[in-house]
Amino acid sequence: MSDLIFWSRTGRRIELDYHRMIQALQGKGIYRYFLEGNEYAEKPIFVQVNENKVKQVDDGYMLNLLNEVIDDHGDATVRELFMSARNKLSFERLSLLPSLKQEFLTDDRDRSYFFFRKSVGIVYDDKIEIVPYSKVDGLIWESQIINHDLEASLQRYQNTQSAPKKTSV
Repeated sequence: MSDLIFWSRTGRRIELDYHRMIQALQGKGIYRYFLEGNEYAEKPIFVQVNENKVKQVDDGYMLNLLNEVIDDHGDATVRELFMSARNKLSFERLSLLPSLKQEFLTDDRDRSYFFFRKSVGIVYDDKIEIVPYSKVDGLIWESQIINHDLEASLQRYQNTQSAPKKTSV
């Protein structure tokens, strides 16, 4: 039985368990996030964390995630009950999601970060490191990722640097 299932059956009766539904969303990486860091001053946005990449999501996206769980583990009766339920993703229910507390990566005096499809380029005064996302300690917004392969570019650059230079006579 999957930890993502948020309904129960008793004979022919099916009931949605909203607490388990919130746990299923959490299992899919969904959190509340307060842009200014103050939980009391504003409404949160909702985000999904995948590895350490963060993207903002809305209730339609969360409904799709829950429908995927029903596709994988439910049937037409569960889907019908789920679709007929009112306020299934009410603000009050979504407020039960945990807050995202992990820090985002930010440039500092000693290094700057550049985010690419497969890796992070960390630029220091005297070197550049290429680090996989799994080795980076901090979150980044998915919208910051440059749709480019850093490793391939560096390989091309290194090849041109080691090739003999043409001279004209």
